[in-house]
Amino acid sequence: MRYILFTLLLLSITFADSLEIYPRSAKMKSGSSIHFSVVATDQDGNMYTPQGINWIASYGNVRGGMYTAPSQHGNYTVTARWRGYTATANIKIKRPQNTIKSIVITPRNQKVEINRGVYFKAIAYDHYNREVPLRAAKWWADGGKIDQNGYYRASYRPGRYTVWVQDTYSGLKASTSVEIFRKVVQPPRLHHIAITPRNQRIGVGAYVQLKAIGYDSYNRPVSFTPKWWCDGGTVSANGYYQAPNRPGYYKVWVQDNYGIKTSTTVEVIRSTIPHNPPSHGSHIYKIVITPRNQRIAVGKGVYLKAIAYDKYDRVVNFRGKWWCDGGTINENGYYQAGYKPGTYTVWVQDNRSRVKASTNVTILRNTVPPYNPPQHGGKARIEVTHWDVNKGNLFSRSRVRVKFTVHGKKAHKVALFGIYPTGKVVELRSASCSNGENLHFREKYSYNISRLELRVYNSWDKEIAKYSGSGR
Repeated sequence: MRYILFTLLLLSITFADSLEIYPRSAKMKSGSSIHFSVVATDQDGNMYTPQGINWIASYGNVRGGMYTAPSQHGNYTVTARWRGYTATANIKIKRPQNTIKSIVITPRNQKVEINRGVYFKAIAYDHYNREVPLRAAKWWADGGKIDQNGYYRASYRPGRYTVWVQDTYSGLKASTSVEIFRKVVQPPRLHHIAITPRNQRIGVGAYVQLKAIGYDSYNRPVSFTPKWWCDGGTVSANGYYQAPNRPGYYKVWVQDNYGIKTSTTVEVIRSTIPHNPPSHGSHIYKIVITPRNQRIAVGKGVYLKAIAYDKYDRVVNFRGKWWCDGGTINENGYYQAGYKPGTYTVWVQDNRSRVKASTNVTILRNTVPPYNPPQHGGKARIEVTHWDVNKGNLFSRSRVRVKFTVHGKKAHKVALFGIYPTGKVVELRSASCSNGENLHFREKYSYNISRLELRVYNSWDKEIAKYSGSGR
């Protein structure tokens, strides 16, 4: 009985004779997948599917017979092992078209002011240095935040940081550096000088009063001590020019103490020019607007002056009509900027002769805060060194960041107020202060607020100083 039972057990055990894998070879593209199956054959020629197969890939990923091709092209193998038997399939990975070989970030090595932004773009090239699409770009950076469109927003911490981009499909990546710096607002410094009136035409022995106006790099007027000289005739320290008795073209220069200078040309002619002063009804030959080509912040204002001249370049009194295509301007030449940045034109015209002149005004979203010169004898004053406004929108609140110094022995408290177009005033933040103290406010406020004000109070809550700025 024992012999018979042992014989039956031996007959029930199946021994494999071979192991086959299907398909035995395949051609694939990078990233594609294929399923391999394994069939075992016993000694009697019976075929069955074995269980517990160990899968091995020379390169790529295989799990449960499912093989995913890698991004690198080449020839690879997939091997199935079971009970000492092995079966191998050959895989050929084709080189995909438009394969990315390198990535370049542009612009490179940017300098960005704190809390400002810059757009980066990633450009991919193939093996023939042809530009190819980069459809799977992943951005990240330190020192700030960057979205998946390449927009980098700098933090408040100055320094040198790195921006990366990677093609998640091929694994290639590139980087560039970005330097975050803190912009220091300096008091106005003379940048250029303008002489008015320019290119005069006067008779021999006649005279003309010249005026020199200094401007900083933001076209804000700056006072300076002019030094006049000329190559013909005489000019006084006040710009009073006397023509020589010889006709011709002569240069008149003006310079400050640091070497910044400019010049104008005076044409001296022999023809007689009336010596009597021009009357109000004299014929107007031209009109000049000064200062020209101004740059101001949204909501700010600037005074423009129109000077009329007759054909002898003598100043003529007139009453002009002002108008503009952006912002508002009154009859006295005071221009009030709107809240839409851009370059606009301002005109003035003489109602009688129809002679007109024009100049450009550029409205900026953020400009350098106006310089507040020291004031003596006042109760207090506010010196603003940084004024940064982000207008926000209907879905995100507006934000203001301001740095300032309070001057005044009676200063006790400072508050930041928001003012609506209707005149409603709300307090955004307040803090105690003292003479010479540096303060920093960073607050969010409603999108509808159009103006912001800093107010300083004494210990009896009486306002002793105020600074007003645009809220949008």
